[in-house]
Amino acid sequence: MAPNEFSRLGTWVRQSVTLRILSIAFLIIILLIPLTLIQGLIRDREYRLEQATTDVSSTWSNAQQFAGPYITIPYVVLLETTDGEIHEQTRHLYLLPDSLIITGTVSPEIRHRGIYQVTVYRGDLHISGRFSPPQPELLNIDRSSLRWNEASMSVGIPDLRGIAERVNLQFGDTMQPFEPGLPTHDLHESGISTHLPISQEWRGPIDYSFDLMLKGSGRISFIPTGIETRVGLSADWPSPSFDGSFLPDSRNVTDEGFDATWRVLQLNRDYPRQWIGASYALNRYDFGVTLLLPVDHYRKSRRSADYALLIISLTFLVFFFLEIRQRKRVHPLQYLLVGLALALFYALVLALSEHWNFAGAYISAAVATIALVTGYVGAVFKTRELTIMLGGLLVLLFGFNYVLLQLEDYALLVGSIGLFLVLAFVMMWSRNIDWYRLSEDPDDDSF
Repeated sequence: MAPNEFSRLGTWVRQSVTLRILSIAFLIIILLIPLTLIQGLIRDREYRLEQATTDVSSTWSNAQQFAGPYITIPYVVLLETTDGEIHEQTRHLYLLPDSLIITGTVSPEIRHRGIYQVTVYRGDLHISGRFSPPQPELLNIDRSSLRWNEASMSVGIPDLRGIAERVNLQFGDTMQPFEPGLPTHDLHESGISTHLPISQEWRGPIDYSFDLMLKGSGRISFIPTGIETRVGLSADWPSPSFDGSFLPDSRNVTDEGFDATWRVLQLNRDYPRQWIGASYALNRYDFGVTLLLPVDHYRKSRRSADYALLIISLTFLVFFFLEIRQRKRVHPLQYLLVGLALALFYALVLALSEHWNFAGAYISAAVATIALVTGYVGAVFKTRELTIMLGGLLVLLFGFNYVLLQLEDYALLVGSIGLFLVLAFVMMWSRNIDWYRLSEDPDDDSF
């Protein structure tokens, strides 16, 4: 290739607007690498928090689900085999209470594992209600086949390490201590049970009650076993999340704590008062409350990083127009350095938010990033007016990003309107540019 051809090629490379646009687009694609690494870092820190929660729960107690109480009565059926022999088989009748009333307070605590915080609690529960006698004839069971002397009352509790005090059942006029273990595992894998002093002559309803001191982590929930189930909870925790199959009928949440009440009827579930064997899944009807930590910086950091490519692209776009307007070449490396500074902002937010509230971390990281970028731009363009304009633009972009983080339900609407306005501004600002003449004659003023 002749020297003049090299010269013409070099001139075209320096003056081509299209090539500059393509190079900027390529740099944006390159910046996806650090942005992806930062998003992976956020996921890794979230995983570390989950591991810290698991570690604390493994030494304290896991989330607790109170399931019960219910009565188990074994009975015998005679079965004939294919060769004509008769043998006995033991089956179990399960009886749920007419009423279940649970009242109590939950006392949350914060435990630390490294820099991570984990919510644990102590629940002081009082359980009471009434049982009516079974009606085995409705299930085609001979009343005389029931083994009344082997009847027991059970309560499903997933983590028995959480039981902090002995549990004694008041059943009618008798007091019975609960023991670990369940007579069967048809309904639950873990729990406590006690023998019941009932007989075939049981005809009228019997009241029951007991107190339960229960430790757990994060969430406490209940299964509505009563024909009518009422639960009332209170705690000095300002950020509860009511979840499960039923929300509270009434609740009051303040900065000092919350109190909530639930009322669930038998008609609200698909299992009856009595049945045989493992016929129904009770767990899917649980309800309760999760004690959320008042910080959710990982989720906000992740959502903030979702807008990173947008902020970098808009900043590069402004850079591009300033480059054209000032007739000053900006090297791709300078674009890359600015893009890396903007990408590092999200790592700063993540790191600071682990030791500070998210708002303070975001503002501090934004101020540092804006100061770094505007200072660098001022050194490149050496124009105070443009430096101030770019700094103001970055303030608007970071402020807009923060507003989107607060408006979870309306983020799409507000974000779409904001982008539409930005596009409209860019179109209006660039409407008089003659892009062809700009590429041919760099000294021509096309604005």
